[in-house]
Amino acid sequence: MNCLNGPAQQLPIAIAMREATDAYVACQPVAYRTTDEMPDFTAWPNFPYALSPMQLARGEMADFALKARDAGVNVIGSCCGSVAEHVRAMAKALGKLPAEERPWRSPTGKPMSGYEYHGHTETEI
Repeated sequence: MNCLNGPAQQLPIAIAMREATDAYVACQPVAYRTTDEMPDFTAWPNFPYALSPMQLARGEMADFALKARDAGVNVIGSCCGSVAEHVRAMAKALGKLPAEERPWRSPTGKPMSGYEYHGHTETEI
């Protein structure tokens, strides 16, 4: 599941999907407050120039992440309207560690990636 709906509309659908299959389930709602009557944020008269009043607080997105995890959703994310503070709050709620605290850091101390794993540097051509 991805986009258009806020957590309140999207999570129940993801939970129903989780109950119906053993496959991976992903849930990535928008960070906007939508309703059952108007579940698509692009259908609101606020779209696209007045969405700020509809934006969810970071705690609301963190709460969504916990509920999704507890429901067995495999991939928890966010879509339109989501900003760094939403992602950070979701990660913190789920117990994710900042890069500098992760035990699996690369020898350079930076987050592990293919770039880091192979020892590339920014001075290479």
